[in-house]
Amino acid sequence: MIAVVAVVSTTLTSSALTRAESPRSIQLVLLLVMLLLIVLEALLLFRPAVRDVRKEWAKSVAEHETERAEDQQKLSYLARYDPLTGLINRYMFSDRLQRAITRARRTEELVALMFLDLDDFKTVNDHYGHATGDALLKQVAKRIVGAVRESDSVARIGGDEFTVILENGTRLEDAGQVAEKILDAVAEPYLVGSRELRVTTSIGIAMYPLDGDTSQALLRDADIAMYSAKAAGSNNYQYFTSQLRQSASDRLRLIDGLRRAVATGDGLRLVYQPWIDTDTGDVAGVEALLRWEHPELGIVPPERFVALAEQTDLIVPLGVWAMHQACRQLKTWHDSGLEKFAVSINVSPRQLRRGNLADIVEQTLQRTKLDASWLKLELTETTLVDDTEVAHRTLERLRTLGVSIAIDDFGTGYSSLSYLKSFPIDAIKIDREFVRDAVTDADTATVSESMVALAKKLRLEVIAEGVETREQLEKIRGFGCNLVQGYYLSRPLATDRLPRAIEKGFGFMAPAANPQARVRSVG
Repeated sequence: MIAVVAVVSTTLTSSALTRAESPRSIQLVLLLVMLLLIVLEALLLFRPAVRDVRKEWAKSVAEHETERAEDQQKLSYLARYDPLTGLINRYMFSDRLQRAITRARRTEELVALMFLDLDDFKTVNDHYGHATGDALLKQVAKRIVGAVRESDSVARIGGDEFTVILENGTRLEDAGQVAEKILDAVAEPYLVGSRELRVTTSIGIAMYPLDGDTSQALLRDADIAMYSAKAAGSNNYQYFTSQLRQSASDRLRLIDGLRRAVATGDGLRLVYQPWIDTDTGDVAGVEALLRWEHPELGIVPPERFVALAEQTDLIVPLGVWAMHQACRQLKTWHDSGLEKFAVSINVSPRQLRRGNLADIVEQTLQRTKLDASWLKLELTETTLVDDTEVAHRTLERLRTLGVSIAIDDFGTGYSSLSYLKSFPIDAIKIDREFVRDAVTDADTATVSESMVALAKKLRLEVIAEGVETREQLEKIRGFGCNLVQGYYLSRPLATDRLPRAIEKGFGFMAPAANPQARVRSVG
C-alpha cells in the first residue's frame, strides 16, 4: 500500500513540476518531496533484501567464529596427540614422563620407560607405499595399547617409534613381562587391505631411578637398550646396563667414521678371494670382499661394520662403491693381459629391496666398460624370501643384462629347492657349515652330496666355500664339486698380490702335469 501511495504521489508531483504556471519555490519543494518519496519507496522495496544481507552477514560471522574455535581445538589436539594413531605425541609424552618421575621421587617408587622401534619397517613403506605403512602403524598402536594397563601411557614419538611409561607400583620384573606381551601382540599377522603383513619390534627398557634420574637421561638409556635389542637379533627386549652406554658411544663413533668413509672413500678397500677349479688349479673367479680401516681404531672387522651399515642404510652407497671398484679393477686386470676370470660381489637385502639394483649394475657396467658376463652377484636365500616379487623382477632384468646370479650360504634357508626352480639362478655356494661338518657327520655328508648332485642336474655351477683343511677339500671333491673357495686354497688377497698369486699358481693339489696354474675363463 505504501509503495502504491509513493508511486501515485511521485506521479502527481512530477505532473506539478511540469506545469509552467507553478511558482519556482513550489516546484523545488515538490521536487524534494518527490526525492524523499523515491528514497522511501526504495527503502520499502529493498528492506527484505537488506534484512537478508544482515542475516547472511551474522551467519558468516557465526560460522567464522565456529571455524576459529574448531581450528583452535585442532591445534590444541595436534599439540598433544599424534594425528595418525591418536596416541599422545612427543610433547605430551615428555610432560607425562616428567610428571611420572616427580611422583615416583615423592613416593620412592620405580618408573619404567620402554622405547619401541619396529624392525625394518622402512621395507613396508618402500614396497607397499606410505598409505599401507600408515594403516599398519595404526594397527600396531592399537595392539601396544591393548598390551598395557589403562593407567600406562603409550606415545608415538617418531615414524615407527613408540614409548610406554609404566608407573604406579611398577617393579623391575614387571617391565619385562609387559615387554613380552607387546612383542607377542605386535608379531601377530596384520591384514592391511588384501595383504597379510608381519612386523616385529625391538624394545629397550630403562628404569627410574636405577638408570637415569631425569626424563632426558631415561629416554637416552631406553634408546640405547633398544639398539642393543636390535643388535641381539631384533624382536626381543633388553634392559639398559652401564656397559651399554659405552657400547653406544663406540657405535656412534663407528657410524660417524663409516659415514665419512663412504663419502670420501678413505679407509675403504677391496680384497679378492679366489675360487679355484681343483681339477686343474685354474682360477675360476674371485669374490670381492670389503675392508675398512678406521683412522683411529684401525682395521674394523667386516662383520661389525657391515652390520652397522645395514642398520643405518649406509650399506646402499657402500655397495655401490664396492661394485664400481670391483668392476673397474677387473676391467684393468683384463686389459693388462691377465687371462679373464669373473668377479662376484655380495648384495645386501637392502640393496635388493630398493628396487633399483639392476639400474645401478647397468650404470656401473657402462662406466667401467666391463662385459656383464664377467660379473656375478651373490645373494642369500633370505634376501630372496624377504620380497619375492621385487627379487624375481630384479633378477630377470639382471639376467637380461647378462649378469649371473649365485645363491650364497646355500642350505641355510628353509626353501632352497623351491627358489632354485623359481628364480633365474646360475650358481650356488654351499655354506661352510656343510663343508666343515661333512667330514665328521655322515648325515651332513649325505645332505652335502645331495645338494651337489641336484645342482648339477639343474645345470648350475656349484662352489663350496669355507674349505679350510685337506680333509674338507677331498671330501667335497668326492661329492663331485670341483669349484672351491677357502683359506686352505687362498686367503683374500690385496689388489697388487692377486696377479702375482695367479702367476705363481696354487699348488695344493701338486699335479705333476700342471706345475703352473692357469686362469679358467668363465662367463
